[in-house]
Amino acid sequence: MSTILRNLEDFLGKDSTPLVETSLNLEPNLVDEQVIVADADLDKSDDEDEQIRNYRERLKRHDQIEDGHKRRRHNIDIHDHMMDSQNMLLRVLSMILHGKKEYELPCSVAYIYNISESLRHNSSFASMMYQKEDEIFDTEIASILRERNSMRDKEVIKEFIKSFTDWLAILRRLQIVFTIFDESPNFRTHEEKRRIIPFWITKFGRVVLEPLFNSDSDSSDKHFMENGLMKCFLQFFVTTYTFYDPPSEQMNEDYTLVNDFFDILKVISDNTKHTKPLNLTSLFKHAAAMFVKEFDNTYEEPSQFVSRLKFLLLKLRDFKDMICVEMRMHIDPLLCSICKGCLTSNFAKQNFLEIIFEDVIEFRFQVEFVYSVQEKYRLNLHAWESTKSFIEKKLTIMIIRQKRETRTLKLYSAGQVMADLINFSKNLEDILAKYVRMSSVALVIQNVLKRTNSENFVAEALARYMHHELINVFNAAEESSEDKDLSISLRNSEVEKLSLHCSMIFSMIPGKRNLVTAIYENILRKELLYGSIIMPTRLKNDCIELVREEFAVRCMGEKFSLNVNNSLLIMIHDLQKSNLELYKFVSQSKSQFKANFCCLKKEDWTKELPGEFVQLPNELTDVACRYQKSLNKQNFEWYYQLQRVTLNVLFNENDSHSLKEIECSSYQAAIFLAFQNRYVISLKELQSITKMELQFLEENLKLLVGKRMLLCHTKNKTYEINSKFMSDKKVIKLHNYINKKKKFQLTRTGIERADFEMMHMRITCFITRKLKADSPIEYLKLVEDILHYLVESNVNFKQILTCHNTDIHAFIKKILDELTGEVYIRRVNENYYEYIP
Repeated sequence: MSTILRNLEDFLGKDSTPLVETSLNLEPNLVDEQVIVADADLDKSDDEDEQIRNYRERLKRHDQIEDGHKRRRHNIDIHDHMMDSQNMLLRVLSMILHGKKEYELPCSVAYIYNISESLRHNSSFASMMYQKEDEIFDTEIASILRERNSMRDKEVIKEFIKSFTDWLAILRRLQIVFTIFDESPNFRTHEEKRRIIPFWITKFGRVVLEPLFNSDSDSSDKHFMENGLMKCFLQFFVTTYTFYDPPSEQMNEDYTLVNDFFDILKVISDNTKHTKPLNLTSLFKHAAAMFVKEFDNTYEEPSQFVSRLKFLLLKLRDFKDMICVEMRMHIDPLLCSICKGCLTSNFAKQNFLEIIFEDVIEFRFQVEFVYSVQEKYRLNLHAWESTKSFIEKKLTIMIIRQKRETRTLKLYSAGQVMADLINFSKNLEDILAKYVRMSSVALVIQNVLKRTNSENFVAEALARYMHHELINVFNAAEESSEDKDLSISLRNSEVEKLSLHCSMIFSMIPGKRNLVTAIYENILRKELLYGSIIMPTRLKNDCIELVREEFAVRCMGEKFSLNVNNSLLIMIHDLQKSNLELYKFVSQSKSQFKANFCCLKKEDWTKELPGEFVQLPNELTDVACRYQKSLNKQNFEWYYQLQRVTLNVLFNENDSHSLKEIECSSYQAAIFLAFQNRYVISLKELQSITKMELQFLEENLKLLVGKRMLLCHTKNKTYEINSKFMSDKKVIKLHNYINKKKKFQLTRTGIERADFEMMHMRITCFITRKLKADSPIEYLKLVEDILHYLVESNVNFKQILTCHNTDIHAFIKKILDELTGEVYIRRVNENYYEYIP
């Protein structure tokens, strides 16, 4: 402020009058002049003022009139635009109804969406569209349908089927116009005005199909529906088509037609109150009778009927609430007849069962059907053999996928492995418990795990899963209730549930309990030694992590019947006692270092291997020695080893906010502590202070030095603390991975793999990569690619194969058979191979 005043004084001069006073002194003179003028011509001024006021009022009225004209013109433009939009939308609607495609419309689809969006809140237009919908259906569609319903000629029925498919196409194109209106708050707000697809499909069903559901309808209409229209709709099930791979165009059309028909039945059954399941029974009775008659005459190709059966079963599953006892009386003979036909040849029988058992969990309706038909009609469908084959295939694929995705088991991956296995077993039990012994299912799972060498994999996943879930149970009980008794009861109930799940997994890996126990003990030992549970605590149970681990150990022995070593509890008690001693020492110590020490009984802990030695600062060593002296009366063996160190580093002496908390390795801490009372250190001095090997020191410095890192280079090739370092993190955790392994030159020792075995591995890997990237591949094309690969890799495959008395085709086919047996690839259409994801 003082600087601004000085600048003003320089501009005005020190003797100048202030600006505010100058403006006030000028005002009286202006007033006097105005008064003199007013006295001289007072009468003239009154007339002029009156004229000015009148002129201003006329201008104001003119502006108001002009604004009114503008608003009216604007409203007229808006109304014209709205009418144009409505007319355009109605015109587009009419063109769509008459079969015009999107590219034949007078405007783009995006423009139609914009028009619909602008009109979606117009309630009057919505009312008009209600009437337009009824008018469109009654005049354009319903009359044609009724006219065709009155005719009995077979060609007319075919024409009707064609018009039905055309009508569906029009209906789907109409969604272009009505999609946005379906979301409008003013459009289709009550039951009679539903969204376009179910609304119009219901109308179609009421006009065409409702006579079938109406007991008062004319018998001639029923005759037409049952003997004409139904036959056309269900001809897919009673006509023999040659099945191609990929499917033929005719087959796709039939699938679409039947699928749409079932969708109409579903919508009608959901939206028509007087629909009777008994009428649907009559419909399926007629279809089943036709199917059986056709199948009895032409079951030489039963696999075709099996594919249709699968489709029919899936559709019947959608109608499971409507499939009453009467319907099953007519459906079961149909399916039983198909089963009898399939038993005429082993190939057909195998094809039938493979399709039915494609996925037991997803298509449980088929599984229940096969077992019930086998029991009811005393047919030997070999249902258990097919179920067993499916379980083996499904579980093998799942286990192999899990082992690929979880190279190193972690908590989340172990939990996923267990969740997959538990869900798989529970679903199998839920579906098959009525028909087979679960001990047989468990035996199949055991054999799969043994054959794929996955028992140890599952055991490790189970150990990690149990440990993690027990910790979660403890945490959930603590958070959900403050009442101690209630918390204990919650824990017990959750542990019981977990015990049931784990016993299910233990039944899959018999004889692996000791392995699970050993893995769990190893996990816990590392968790106790390397976890963040070494801290000063005033009371024994202040460290909740140790209380949780003690709860988990006791549950492992009492609830899961694992022979857990008592040393685990001793280790936990050691840590609790050590934390109490550490609290006493820290509360009395006046050191500037905050160090957490862990006191252990030597015989209960695995001693660490000696690592890299580093010369620690005297201050830290003194703290350790004083702590050791304070434990003279305690029964502890003393040795210490640093894992992670936390330091407070001030990067800029002039900025107190540059003080950061750094969590790093003991070696990185030694480098930072070397800068005490020093600003710049050379590499030679740094090596002398830390006592590290030069190569190891340089590897650590690579993680610390850089423009945006904690240390930086100087021009003299020395090191200093980076004063420009900035970070928003409260605690900066440094990466401390150092590759200590020395690279060495490989030399042949004479015990390497033989050339033949190496080529076998090369081709195996190449086939897997090739099929994974591009499947399926024809066999000869695959052989050609393999030969190119071997030539580019300088593999003398001719000489290698000659020495082993085999040729390239036999060698490659052997590898393909091995990969097929291990469920990595599969054979398709005789000469093609594809990768199994």
